[in-house]
Amino acid sequence: MYTKLLVIQKINEDASLNLFRTDYNKPIQWSFDDSRRKKATDKDIFPFEILDGSKIYPGHNGPDASCSLTENQLIYSEDFGVLGGTVIAVLFPRNYIPDIIKFNDKPKMPVGAAGILTSTSPGQFEIKYNYEQKQCAIIFHIFTGTLYGLKCIAKQVPDTEFPDSTTYVHDEVNDVTLSR
Repeated sequence: MYTKLLVIQKINEDASLNLFRTDYNKPIQWSFDDSRRKKATDKDIFPFEILDGSKIYPGHNGPDASCSLTENQLIYSEDFGVLGGTVIAVLFPRNYIPDIIKFNDKPKMPVGAAGILTSTSPGQFEIKYNYEQKQCAIIFHIFTGTLYGLKCIAKQVPDTEFPDSTTYVHDEVNDVTLSR
């Protein structure tokens, strides 16, 4: 994948947050490795990998980012204001997968014809799983600048219930199939 800016919000086992980002000066190439365990030489952002040698920098979380941990679930929330060309990833700790994802759409400024609001999606999102590492990420591909909130409840699952997206082909809820 190519993007202008990659921001990874890593949630640690104790629900603390670490932010990582690339430089916005040039497009970068990155991937999510879903087929192997982390090696000693991998960066803290694994299973994300930077493929073109671009640097990844530690960042600072804003006061709107929060994460809490209960017995078997993790609650993460944050408000985002991002430029087009940004990829935001929320990387969960081992054995946590999203159970509920809630978006908080911020109000739009009225523009165009008097009183008429138009709305288009500013991007897309996907959920990726690394079965070997038992890690999961929600990845937001932002095409146009936007402001939104996110709240996610992730549940802890045993190794045997962690999704394995590499061993089978399946239809997803949002798949579109074209046929003649």
